[in-house]
Amino acid sequence: MSRLNDAPGNVPWDGLNSYLYDAEGRICALKNQSGAMTGYIYDAAGIRVAKGALSSFTCDFNPSDSAYNGFQTNTSWVLGPGGEQVTEYSVASGASTWVHTNAFAGGALLATYHDTDTYFALEDWLGTKRAEVSAGGCFSYFTSMPYGNGLTPGGNCADATEHHFTGKERDSESGNDYFGARYYASSLGRWLSPDWSKSPEAVPYASLKNPQSLNLYSYVSNNPLRQRDADGHHQECAPDTMTSDGKGNYTVTAGACREVPDWWQFQGARHWLGRHHQAVKWGGRIVIGVTVVSGLVDGGASELAVPEEIALEKTLLEGGEAAAEETAAESAAEETAAETAAQPASEKQALRVAKQIEKDLGKDARRDFHDEKMKGAGDRTMQQLKEDARAVYEEHGKTPPSWLK
Repeated sequence: MSRLNDAPGNVPWDGLNSYLYDAEGRICALKNQSGAMTGYIYDAAGIRVAKGALSSFTCDFNPSDSAYNGFQTNTSWVLGPGGEQVTEYSVASGASTWVHTNAFAGGALLATYHDTDTYFALEDWLGTKRAEVSAGGCFSYFTSMPYGNGLTPGGNCADATEHHFTGKERDSESGNDYFGARYYASSLGRWLSPDWSKSPEAVPYASLKNPQSLNLYSYVSNNPLRQRDADGHHQECAPDTMTSDGKGNYTVTAGACREVPDWWQFQGARHWLGRHHQAVKWGGRIVIGVTVVSGLVDGGASELAVPEEIALEKTLLEGGEAAAEETAAESAAEETAAETAAQPASEKQALRVAKQIEKDLGKDARRDFHDEKMKGAGDRTMQQLKEDARAVYEEHGKTPPSWLK
């Protein structure tokens, strides 16, 4: 069979499997290398709900037609509100047998109940299942290449579910991954049909600023270690940004639609963050001491306020670890504020607060704090010292910094 695409641009043969497409551009029939044929059924919304064996390689599912493909359902699914596969059934002679049930949260696979055991999925930063641990004590691991090809299992657990590359279903009959809008062939690192949009666009989901996005068959603009496709419609992402409110608080914003932000931009802050055992709570994905936030929230961007003691913006703008050291020195008073409020304050701790007041408000303000508030500091708690310091800031017409809250 020729590898030339059909008129709408669909791939009829990828070197391993042959495909037929329906009028909506969805794969409706497949023939693999062994000659086995599979048909796919979709609901009115275009979501796949069942598959089965064919006796004839056509897309005619009407038993009264002469070209009927003899479709016999062998697999069906119960789907969640987002189209995710919740439960799979094996179908034979009209009877359905339960196979497994998946638990999802935020679109990510958490666990699978299979046989009589529960299997917990451990995923990488892109959502690809890398290990599986069961409540019964077995363990398995999975390795693959960046584009999802070369999937190799190991360990002693049964593979509880077919969800692997970025959490999508991998069809055993073809080796392809079902993303919802399209099918992805990891053997090619490409989609089997061009990207499309509900409203007419010359090049759907593309950005003229990035030539890679103009290829309607490429997977995430050929950058699979940094981004993932959520549903088969890759969207070119805006860059990550960071803003300040002028009061020492910074907002880090992941570019819209970005699942994995450019976290390497934040390596300059790594030394300081590691020294002080800090972590920027950025979406729950920890990478080299900094966690990152997904931009895939209602198609927009996620935001996070970074406390002023981290001073991440200064660290980034002024040059890596050297600036991080300076930032650490400047945040000494903030570290003091993190001590247990109920503990008696030492003279040294009170002195550090006083130095910060001098830096922010001047020597007169420090003198006010020292003369009126520091007498008998050893008998005062950190909470009382903070209250004293707040009063000094307010007396001088300044808003107390966040480390005093």
